[in-house]
Amino acid sequence: MSPALPADHALTPASRVLLAGLGIAPEEVDGRAEHDIDKHGVHDLAQLVALISLGTTTTVLSKSVAARYLRPGVTYVPVEDCPPATLVIAWPERSRSRGVAALVRAAAAVAQSRGMSTAVEATR
Repeated sequence: MSPALPADHALTPASRVLLAGLGIAPEEVDGRAEHDIDKHGVHDLAQLVALISLGTTTTVLSKSVAARYLRPGVTYVPVEDCPPATLVIAWPERSRSRGVAALVRAAAAVAQSRGMSTAVEATR
């Protein structure tokens, strides 16, 4: 995980930061970007990253998301003590979509090929 910071933020020269230095508790990491999207009334990550480049906010994003949202005015700094990110794919319990099933199988296969744990759970 990496905080997305405005380029002129005080932490951008750092090679690594700690969650405490960002004022974020470990249990807040997974929901942080969603919280920041809701807080600022934006509709997606691209808009959130635009706000970051303007110096309006900061957030924590996974490395894979940060790699897709490289923007002028935004710096990503690795978080040394960050817990691993969680990816959740949700679908209706009665869904029989072959596309969704293929997505879940592909995501699980990629995760396993990278040594990550996977679980399929039924929740209501």
